[in-house]
Amino acid sequence: MKGGRHRIVGWGLIFALFLLAGCESEDDPWSIWGTGGGGGGRPEAPLKADIRVVVTRKERKKVEVLLIPGRTMPAGRYRLGVCYLCDVDPSRRLPEFGDYEGVGDPNRENRYTVYCSSTETLVVVRAFARTSDGKTYYGDYVQVFPGVEGGAWAVPAKPQWELEEDGSTVRIESSVSGEVTGTIKKRGFCLGRPGTTPEKSTARFPVEEPFQIRIDTLRRGIQYAVWAYLEDDLGIRYSDSTQVRIVVPEWLPEVETAGGATVWVRQITAGGRVTETHGGQVLGAGIEWREAEEDFKSDVTSWRTVKPAADGTFSMTRTVGRAGMWYYRAFATTEYGTGYGEVRSVEVPPYDRYLPVVRTDEKPVSYTAATAIVSGEVLSDGGVGITERGFCHSPFSDPKVENSPVRVSGTTGRMTARIEGLPMDKTYYYRAYARNAAGTTYGEVRSIRIPSKEFQVEFRDLEAQVAADGSVTFRVRVADARGQKFRERGFCWDDAGYGTPDVSDNKQKTGSSSGSSYEVKVRAYELRKGVKYRVRAYVIAEDGTVWYSSAWVSDAVYFTVPEK
Repeated sequence: MKGGRHRIVGWGLIFALFLLAGCESEDDPWSIWGTGGGGGGRPEAPLKADIRVVVTRKERKKVEVLLIPGRTMPAGRYRLGVCYLCDVDPSRRLPEFGDYEGVGDPNRENRYTVYCSSTETLVVVRAFARTSDGKTYYGDYVQVFPGVEGGAWAVPAKPQWELEEDGSTVRIESSVSGEVTGTIKKRGFCLGRPGTTPEKSTARFPVEEPFQIRIDTLRRGIQYAVWAYLEDDLGIRYSDSTQVRIVVPEWLPEVETAGGATVWVRQITAGGRVTETHGGQVLGAGIEWREAEEDFKSDVTSWRTVKPAADGTFSMTRTVGRAGMWYYRAFATTEYGTGYGEVRSVEVPPYDRYLPVVRTDEKPVSYTAATAIVSGEVLSDGGVGITERGFCHSPFSDPKVENSPVRVSGTTGRMTARIEGLPMDKTYYYRAYARNAAGTTYGEVRSIRIPSKEFQVEFRDLEAQVAADGSVTFRVRVADARGQKFRERGFCWDDAGYGTPDVSDNKQKTGSSSGSSYEVKVRAYELRKGVKYRVRAYVIAEDGTVWYSSAWVSDAVYFTVPEK
């Protein structure tokens, strides 16, 4: 089978795809942001879209690809792109968004260039559509061999299948994408279990042209994975898998949806029963929930399942996001497929009736230089109990429980809490809150402003005495501590020309934090002679607040170690 013939067929296929894409929609299919035609239902991971990848030209260090979007595209606005990996077996790992990305050509719509090195033996290029809400849908992928002379490559397309009229024969077909300059030695299909790799397939069916086969030996109700494969001078390559199953409705499990679902605030508990399995093994059972009856689909693979009891009964509980009418049905899955019970409904009453009632006291109980004791009360638990209560605070006027909550144990009744880290001379807001199964309720917003003048420590008799040996002794008396306890006391000093010193400058602390008067001695080698210094006393309160003797030049204390 020679390459010239396949090149003609390949370019004919590209031309046909161009025509088909142009006829599918009035929207421009080549725009960077298109309008998708798919959507609806619960997508499976990974999300997929009908995007064809065609290699138009190959060189040793770059590959030009063309993307052709089909009918099944993401809903809303999206942009197309390609990602790629080098020297990676596609049966083990496919490129994903975030891997190497191709460079788009602004003058040639939907065309991209992928760069590779001449030492790479394989580059896997994969199409994707990225929606404006951040979701990624993947399309076709191709394997390219840029480092091989002539760039020969060929990839089997994902198999397509249909059940023929006799109800037992499955026709499976594929095609070869790309350019063939060598000889295709083998082609065909392989069957295996879903979730495995084609190398572990249980049966292989080699074919000639056309690239299709009819199989009448598949067991009804069993799901198979089917891959297309081909082998040429560069090795063997596989397509994506297709799931094939001849559904036998009479073999599907029979399920009843139990009536009388119970509602507790936001939670609904519903049940079902598997009444007949037709000899199949129950792989899982569960309850499917929808907000509208017409939203039910046949695919329930994304729902959580449980194992039924010996008598076939099972139940599940779900927390719903809104009050109102909800619809549900039971389902069960065996190796033959999934059976469904009848659709039932249940109404969830408004949550408001269950919310707790909370009050914030008008004024704080007490406050210090950086903390406040606040109080409030949980007046009612809404009849369903309290799961959490406390106070939240913020520098903004609408504090929420996400803003540094201070939790308080208990349920209903009075409660107090200590709020720490409050800045002085700034307005801070707080309020009580309580949570239960229905939600979170807040009390009134209150504010607090701690004036620094109420807690300013008063220092007296600060002095710096220079000794004959050049050392300096600092002394001070704390005349009024304003009821605060200190974890550190000392002095800080710096060159008078640098401004007001603080604890980030030179400092020396005392060994004791008790007593009203304290002193420290600074040795001569720690000071420069002839330099005019300014000194301040400081204390650090237990809550971390730092108080200084004075910030004013008018009552500042200076000293100088004379030069000799």
